[in-house]
Amino acid sequence: MMPPYRVLLVDDHPLFREGLRRQLDADDRLQVVGEASDGKEGLRLCQSLTPDVLVLDMHLPQLSGPDVAQAASALAAPPRMLALSAYDDASYVHALMDAGAAGYVTKDQHPAVIREAVVAVAEGHGRWFVALPQRPDQLSPLTAREHEVLLFLSRGLDNRTIGDRLFVTENTVRNHLTAIYSKLGLNSAREAIAWAWKHGIADAQEGA
Repeated sequence: MMPPYRVLLVDDHPLFREGLRRQLDADDRLQVVGEASDGKEGLRLCQSLTPDVLVLDMHLPQLSGPDVAQAASALAAPPRMLALSAYDDASYVHALMDAGAAGYVTKDQHPAVIREAVVAVAEGHGRWFVALPQRPDQLSPLTAREHEVLLFLSRGLDNRTIGDRLFVTENTVRNHLTAIYSKLGLNSAREAIAWAWKHGIADAQEGA
């Protein structure tokens, strides 16, 4: 697949769906081709529109998210699926992955993170997981300052804004990011954001 990636949104909250559509349509890599407010309509649109990515809420009228995911994965041209939920319970994660979802993120994450998750799923860059409760300092080889930079990056801030928050230059932020990528074996900001959410860095409190 080549961008723009065609996206179908299935969520029963109109305001959330509208806000997410604006975020995704503002990115040249993405094009929202349809919306549905219940699982049955979402599956029908998935069949007729053949989107590249299905962004799917868990709790839906008519058909549940896992049921839609299971049916969509059996289509002749199945979409890649990103599950969205207000919950981060491990049972939801496993249920959705078993149903064929390529990623799972919670709705309280920064819109930029959700947008990058959609692109990553479209491009087949592994699986995106909701952050499960873990202590970052037990998992990461990063320094305290690198933790701060990664925390702000995972919340959608650009290099200049991160520098302003930490009272350092934009070039210093870039140097920290280079060190982060090297220590974690990563190649891009997108991979760093995914790592941060997977390992609980993004859940850390500022200044902790």
